[in-house]
Amino acid sequence: MQPKVSIIIPVYNVEKYLTLCLNSVTNQTLTDIEIICVEDGSTDNSKKILAEFEKTDSRIRVIWHSNNMGTGMARKHGVLAAHGQYIMFLDSDDELFPQACEVAYAAIVKNKTDVVQFGVKVVNKEGKTIRFEHLCTDECDRLEDYNLLCLHQKGKLKSWEITNKIYYAGLCRKACGEMTAEHLIMAEDVYLFCILGYYARSIFRIQDELYVYHWGNGLWSGIKKGMSLEHYIKLLCEKDALDAITLFFNTKPDKGNYQILMQYIYDNFLHQTITWWCHNLAEEHKKQGFTLFVRKWGEKATAEAMIWLVEDLQARHEKCMYLQNSVEDLRNELSATKRNAEEAKLNLKAIQAGWSFRIGRAITYIPRKLLGRP
Repeated sequence: MQPKVSIIIPVYNVEKYLTLCLNSVTNQTLTDIEIICVEDGSTDNSKKILAEFEKTDSRIRVIWHSNNMGTGMARKHGVLAAHGQYIMFLDSDDELFPQACEVAYAAIVKNKTDVVQFGVKVVNKEGKTIRFEHLCTDECDRLEDYNLLCLHQKGKLKSWEITNKIYYAGLCRKACGEMTAEHLIMAEDVYLFCILGYYARSIFRIQDELYVYHWGNGLWSGIKKGMSLEHYIKLLCEKDALDAITLFFNTKPDKGNYQILMQYIYDNFLHQTITWWCHNLAEEHKKQGFTLFVRKWGEKATAEAMIWLVEDLQARHEKCMYLQNSVEDLRNELSATKRNAEEAKLNLKAIQAGWSFRIGRAITYIPRKLLGRP
């Protein structure tokens, strides 16, 4: 019998988190599911953990990659092997709420949309909740257009994430069939969403929190001051995702409709990678990092990036000066208030020491006592 939901989980060197992830899917309240784990050439104990889970739960199927092919290809192979009516994606260092499949399945069946988006709880490495992501209004809402990318260009849909949604399986198979075979290191979600969004016509959004995202386990956690050159080289691979997205749209007869979207992605990736070079890359790697940036993006894009960076630094400087002046104004105001308070205390003492105040206190002594006042 065809399962209601297939959960696709790419696995690569996640032995620390994998058991928690797999427990979250094997304990779903909706039991009519299949769990497809794509083991992507791990070198740690992930393979052993998967093998043990596969023995104890018949709903788990493992696809074994002999070499690391990347999250995108792992998802693609998982989708093409899935038998479910609907598909959900789960990263192997995250987890699902126990009712995730049940609630998501009910919502997409009831509303008859290609996609249903749900809420996410973001937690840090200590398990403390950082924030909740509800990317819709207080009311559940349905959005329809020529496709989801048009909704995004109109500002009605802002989510690029793959994992906070459930999809009609046929949509996923069509999208994955058009994915590149290239190993993408960065922005795999943006790439796959562009293809899914191109073919999807409708989305229903619910407030229910169904996904737990563990912040700080992936590449993004390494973006900090003094970043290594090795880490920066991986981040530069956003350009590879941009090239893959461009290649996809260039095969479409209506590619002109997505110029605004493509420019948005181009600017976003370009500005991010030059910002990481400027503010995060360790000083001793700056020269080599810039050479790698030019090699990856080309001279024209590098010139655009440097112009934007200068303008951004100028804006940051002006903001800092504004904040500095505001702080100075607050300090002056605080000093003036303190002086006024001290003067008021002195004036009060002078009044209390005068004969008029003493006579007034004597006259009102009995009424104050009757009212219980000092």
